[in-house]
Amino acid sequence: ADTTNPYADYTPELMHAFLGEHKIDRAPGKYEYSNLAMGMLGFELARLKGQTYDELLSERITKPLGLKDTSIKLSPSQRKRLAKPYNAAFKLDKNWDLPTLAGAGGVRSTAIDMLVFLKANLADDKKPLTQSMKLSHERRHTMDNGLAIGLGWHIAGDGVTRWHNGMTGGYASWMAIVPEYDAAVVVLSNTATQKITELGEQLTRVACGMEVKPPTKRETVEVALDTLKSYEGTYAITPQFALTVSVEDDKLMVQATGQSKFEVYAQSPTKFFYKVVDAQLTFEPGKNGKAAQVTLHQNGLDQKAERQ
Repeated sequence: ADTTNPYADYTPELMHAFLGEHKIDRAPGKYEYSNLAMGMLGFELARLKGQTYDELLSERITKPLGLKDTSIKLSPSQRKRLAKPYNAAFKLDKNWDLPTLAGAGGVRSTAIDMLVFLKANLADDKKPLTQSMKLSHERRHTMDNGLAIGLGWHIAGDGVTRWHNGMTGGYASWMAIVPEYDAAVVVLSNTATQKITELGEQLTRVACGMEVKPPTKRETVEVALDTLKSYEGTYAITPQFALTVSVEDDKLMVQATGQSKFEVYAQSPTKFFYKVVDAQLTFEPGKNGKAAQVTLHQNGLDQKAERQ
């Protein structure tokens, strides 16, 4: 696959082949965040209706709400207005194509359309679409860190704010609603960085008249090149998902399966953090001078990966 457009050639046949072979380590019904599952849901709903996901989206959501600039396939005029994508290092990136997993991140839109969508989520009427939206806000599962999940919506620790964020090649987004304050916030960026989520959180507090604290800056430390090189290798979190670590121009780079390669920054000789996402890595030394494993800290989870 092209790492700058990793899902362009991910076909329904590949998805179904994976599902036929994948073994889960838990009983059905246990919560786990999954972009694949959301993409698969969109694909299967469209297939059952005999439509493309774009057509289904238009019929059920964008046309009823009057969202004229929200779609997967862009018109020539829309393509002229599409912002060029940049990665976290501010270098020109590439648009992702998600023909099979469009339901997990293939929709293009504008801030105006997204605000109309959020206004509809805050509505209080008996329209079927409004009632479906309210159903999506309901709490389905609460995690150990206090955060909860609805149908697609994350539920903040205050129990009121519903939000979601996302990032594809060269783009990042955030949206939130706070029904208690009748507030809605959208942040769209043509730079793929987790800072958009931090900005969205702060703007949501501003919209609700709450105190805003300045963001803290992580300090970095220098790590010896020999130490960095001791981390080089591939570490498997699951049989299908691994982290490949390399040193390039004296920088530690990490590439997850099916994703672009990103630099990570040292906060100690063994602990590193990403700037593009809210995630950290902790390396554990082995007996032969090379790291034996690395732990990925993300979304409240600690996932250990053994060196292969």
